[in-house]
Formats: sequence, C-alpha cells, structure tokens
Amino acid sequence: MKKRMILGAIALAAMLATLFTSSVTHAATNAAASVRHTALKTHQVHLLVNEHRTATKYFVVSQTPGDPTGNYLVFADDVYNQADTKLIGKSDGICTYVSSTNVECQWDLVFKRGATISVQGQAVHGATIQTFSVVGGTGKYNQALGALHSRTLQVNNATEYQYTIYATVVSTAKVTPS
Repeated sequence: MKKRMILGAIALAAMLATLFTSSVTHAATNAAASVRHTALKTHQVHLLVNEHRTATKYFVVSQTPGDPTGNYLVFADDVYNQADTKLIGKSDGICTYVSSTNVECQWDLVFKRGATISVQGQAVHGATIQTFSVVGGTGKYNQALGALHSRTLQVNNATEYQYTIYATVVSTAKVTPS
C-alpha cells in the first residue's frame, strides 16, 4: 500500500511538472511571436525654439566665498516657437556647478500638448555657444536621442537661449511578418 502511494505521488508530480513546463513553453512561444511582430520605426526631428529666462533662481549650498562648486541653478523658463512669437511650453531643470567655470545641467522641454524632450550635459559658464545631449522624450518625441545646440542671446536687456535640436525619435509599430 505504501509503495502504491509513493508511486502515485511520483506520477502526480510528473504530471504537474509536465503541465508547468508546457505552460511556460506556451507563454514563452507567445511572447517570442509578439516580439517578432513589433518593429522599431524612427524618424528625424529638427526643431528650433527659444527659451526666455523668466523664473531662474539660485540656491546656494556652498559656503566657500568665491567658489561656486556645489551651487545649484534651478530654472523654470518659458519656451517660444522659432519666430519667438508664441508660447509653446516650459523649460524646467537644474544645473550644478562642478567647478568654478563648469556646470552640469539636466532639464526637460515640456511642450503644451504634453510631449517632452530631456536634455543633459556639461557647459562652460558664460560661453555663448554650447552643445548638449538629447537623452529622451515622450509623446511625439518618444525616446528622442540626439543633440541640442544652444546659443545665448541678449534681447532687450534679457537673456534668451536659441535652441536647435536634431534628434532621432523612436516609436513602436506592429508590422506584418513577411
């Protein structure tokens, strides 16, 4: 009797193992088939916008006189179209002084219709022409990768930044297998 119960338990364990393996294999096959039918689609974006310095604030965290290392520059500025006539979004970010002349910056261009472009890089404080990395985006700028060229201008005694953005934007689309 005991021998029969052990054999029954072994048979049940074998059946459960077979069912589990079959389910895992089926799920993996379905996932692989789904991946095969998804392709990446890319297109190039060339965008020109203007940022007006409107709400820039400094938060000092370094207590060493004459050494800005560790200081933060936090900003939330307006972004206008290429013609500089229509408000199209905001530029929100932070820059940290990593030396007396260099700042490490990270910010998002947040457009009114919800799309964003994320930017980061190191700049030389006071330089009028800089290049930063475009490291991501959402909405119509999904997964944007590329470069943002920045030019600092003085317009009517106010600082403005003219941005030229070149990026590759990625989206996923279902495709029919050939």
